Amino acid sequence: MSKTNSKNITKKDMLVLLEELEDEIATRKVAEAKAKELANIDSLTGLTNRRYFYDKASTILSSKFNTEETYGILFIIDIDNFKSINDSLGHLAGDECLRMVSERLMSDMSILQGDISLSRIAGDEFAFMLGTLNVGYEEVRKKAIKYAKLISEKFTTKIKLDNRMYTITVSIGISIFSVLNKSVKDIIKEADLALFEAKRLGKNRFYFYEDRLQQEVDFKLRITNELQNGISKDKFILYYHPIVNDKRDVMAYETLIRWKNIKGEIVSASAFIDLIELSGLTVVFNQYIFNEACAQLKIWQEKGFSEQFKYLSTNISPIAFKDENFCTFVMETIAKHDISPSRVMLEITENNMFNDFDRVEKTMTILNDYGVRFSLDNFGTGYSSLAYIHKLPFTELKIDRSFIHNISDGSRNKKLLSAIVAMAKSMQFRVVAEGIEDENQYEILKVLACDYYQGYLFSKPSLPVERV
Repeated sequence: MSKTNSKNITKKDMLVLLEELEDEIATRKVAEAKAKELANIDSLTGLTNRRYFYDKASTILSSKFNTEETYGILFIIDIDNFKSINDSLGHLAGDECLRMVSERLMSDMSILQGDISLSRIAGDEFAFMLGTLNVGYEEVRKKAIKYAKLISEKFTTKIKLDNRMYTITVSIGISIFSVLNKSVKDIIKEADLALFEAKRLGKNRFYFYEDRLQQEVDFKLRITNELQNGISKDKFILYYHPIVNDKRDVMAYETLIRWKNIKGEIVSASAFIDLIELSGLTVVFNQYIFNEACAQLKIWQEKGFSEQFKYLSTNISPIAFKDENFCTFVMETIAKHDISPSRVMLEITENNMFNDFDRVEKTMTILNDYGVRFSLDNFGTGYSSLAYIHKLPFTELKIDRSFIHNISDGSRNKKLLSAIVAMAKSMQFRVVAEGIEDENQYEILKVLACDYYQGYLFSKPSLPVERV
């Protein structure tokens, strides 16, 4: 039957069937193209999406026309404080904010030169890429600065959200890359690191990626792993820095923490102390330091060496100091090691210490009554009231090294130091000058009648004798 029908199909019928088939194929192609287009579009903003951005970036990096002198620029753009908009106004207002930001980013794009693309790649994060720039690196950098400024200037006027006007700003991370030497993953990572730095520096700005940022990330990962594995005596080591009088006799020691990395290098606390706070281990870390310091003082006491100096000083983080169990921990640790509280000096900084004055005063009073002494560290770098300081049981005041660095006869720093010493003496504080590096500084400070001195001029921090 089918054979008979097929023989009866006329040429006209065949043409009709072919036309219908062509129409169906064309319709399918349009649908497929539309589906492909929609797959690359962010439905909220109308911009291209993350998938498109990756494909576009891969195409730029794999072009056969690329040379060693072909550069690209990636801008990762993030809305500052977007979470607070979502939290305070709701997600609908947040979505509207994203749409309006997208419109501003898209405006005047036609004036930009080069192979450009703008995509929304995450919640409030956008990627703007310029590819295949065949000019020198310096010219590319100038172009990047120009475009970053143009992007920032798009947000100089307020945006209306929920019937109110809001100031919206953006932070921008920039990666300039050679298309022959980078992968999509690498350039995104670089721009993200630069964005993080722009945020850290205060937001509403742009920042270029540099190798230093990757080195810092690698360092943070290494020390974070060390902390997660526990605070080890083999990795976190206490050094001791002498404090002397005007005859250079050692009167005290300051405890300083150091990190011994995987290469055996000794790393100063300034390189990792902020990471300790970010890790949430500040209290535990300070307890470790204080316990080790007390254990060392006990060793010196048993060897009779402790009679040669007056006290051992230990820095305490404001976070650890304000912990509700701090007083109990300090007293129990001193008792455990059977050392005299009067030989213990706790150094605290004025920054962030006086926001909760009542708690600070109570803690200091309890420990001072127990016999522990207190030193006000880095004096001159904070903004605390002298009236508050006068009410607290400090024994000594340490002048910050920034005052010492440029001291000379007749200098402004010398006049400031003279006033600080006079003020401290009137409050019956012992005055310690830290950061002394040369004889001239030492002689001037002796004339000003500081009580104690500390710095590399006298000695570098070192391990205790029995551990050398």
